[in-house]
Amino acid sequence: MNGEKLSLSQIACQYGFAVGTIYQRYRNGARGEELVEPLRHSAGKANQLSVDDGGRLMSISAYALHYQLNELAVRNAFCYLQKEGKMVIKADCIRRYLEEIQEDRHAHMPSKTLVMDDQEITRHQLAKRLGVNMKTIRDRTPRDGERLVTKEKLLK
Repeated sequence: MNGEKLSLSQIACQYGFAVGTIYQRYRNGARGEELVEPLRHSAGKANQLSVDDGGRLMSISAYALHYQLNELAVRNAFCYLQKEGKMVIKADCIRRYLEEIQEDRHAHMPSKTLVMDDQEITRHQLAKRLGVNMKTIRDRTPRDGERLVTKEKLLK
């Protein structure tokens, strides 16, 4: 692909497709660029939903491929931003939406390392030290980016 030898799973990862999708297309005879071509509806018509990228209209698949974004994430953003059957969405709106979702997702993810008794420790090490299940540690750690925890709060 583009002069590189890539495995099917590497192609899927690089272009934001599910591995199963790439394998299925390969089994159906697709090779090279055909593996990552935009989706077509079952009726054979090209997808009519478009992204306006500075005056240039692109299909959702082509847009995701061009900017190396996850196609499903772009489709979900399109559906969220689509109003009253609108067929074209501006690329800037999609980009902003994806950035907000990414920031929000990271804001609510518990940190992998925590600080307890002025010592940095992983959640796994903390679970072992306190003799509790990892799920308990995950459920009781702050999700607002705060890393400081107390033994009392984790064992309540």
